[in-house]
Amino acid sequence: MVATHTDKAHLHNHIIFNAFNLECDGKFHDPWYSGRRDVARISDKICREYDLSVIDVKHGWSDPYNEWEQKQGIEKADKPLTARAQLEEIIALCLEKQPKDFKHLLKYLEDYSCYAKRRGENISITAPFSKNPIRLSSLSEQFTEAGIKEQIGTFEIPKAKPKDIIKPSELRLIIDIQNSLKATENIGYKKWAEKFNLEQMSQTLLFIERHQLTLGELQNMATQKPKTLANIKSEIESVDTQLQQISTLQRHIGTYGKTKETYKQYKQSKTPEQFRAENSKAISDHELARAYFNESGYGFGSGNRLPSIKELRELYAQQNAEKKSLWAKYHDIRNSDKELDNAWQNVCTLLNLKDEPEITKEAPKRNAPGL
Repeated sequence: MVATHTDKAHLHNHIIFNAFNLECDGKFHDPWYSGRRDVARISDKICREYDLSVIDVKHGWSDPYNEWEQKQGIEKADKPLTARAQLEEIIALCLEKQPKDFKHLLKYLEDYSCYAKRRGENISITAPFSKNPIRLSSLSEQFTEAGIKEQIGTFEIPKAKPKDIIKPSELRLIIDIQNSLKATENIGYKKWAEKFNLEQMSQTLLFIERHQLTLGELQNMATQKPKTLANIKSEIESVDTQLQQISTLQRHIGTYGKTKETYKQYKQSKTPEQFRAENSKAISDHELARAYFNESGYGFGSGNRLPSIKELRELYAQQNAEKKSLWAKYHDIRNSDKELDNAWQNVCTLLNLKDEPEITKEAPKRNAPGL
């Protein structure tokens, strides 16, 4: 099984296979990690067949992940904050207000929809950005209960990190609180979502006023984009069909060349039934190739010359390049001016309008058929 991580900054695959054989009396062992390299070679071969990127030189296979990130130049600021890191930032912001004692700090946390509950000797914080409560004892030393009390007593308050999660963000979609399961289970999340929706309603009105748009103009600008994307998708599907035809024709030409001599011997044989029984696969493949040529207009007597393998490869490369350019155009249009799309969706939610039927979101296959 191959699972693709699309929710990370860098797309990557996880290849998973069963370590036991079908009889369940043997298990795969890979003490020298040779199997990993074999899987990598197979993956590279498939990627080359489908014209995908391949890492030619693999460095740092045995490095820990954090050391590999440093070698790749990936900074911590480029990675999304964890729930504990976000809670530490909020605590740091609360400490900047110089609370009188620990109880006052917990009240400041409630302003950020973070609610504290003591469980035995530990204090757990329920936050809207975390599915499970977070113990203060699991945070960095300066943000544990003892560390916070020490800072309150000495006013050695740490500064919040540059990446402030409380900073207002760009115009985003309103959250459907009524149909949100998380909002029904987590009161902290519900309060945060209500505040968030109010902010996005205000941002939507400011966006419309800033661009001086009427409701009709906003609708036309937002609905034209899906139609353009649908047209590009239809062009990509057409190119995919041509790539599939080129690949199929090339396969039949190769099969025809390999089985031509066997089929000739079959026609000249004095015992054709016995010869066919001994060479059934080659003869069947040859006849399938001839039938495909006739259907495609390359049959004998049609006057059309079969293209060479070189010509087909050049045509395949041209079509594949056109497909890549279409995908680039598709992504440029789809990612452009997302605030406009969000503004229209928010207006439809606020005014209870029914938007136009969505163009089908099923995208054509990215992987071209292998040659």
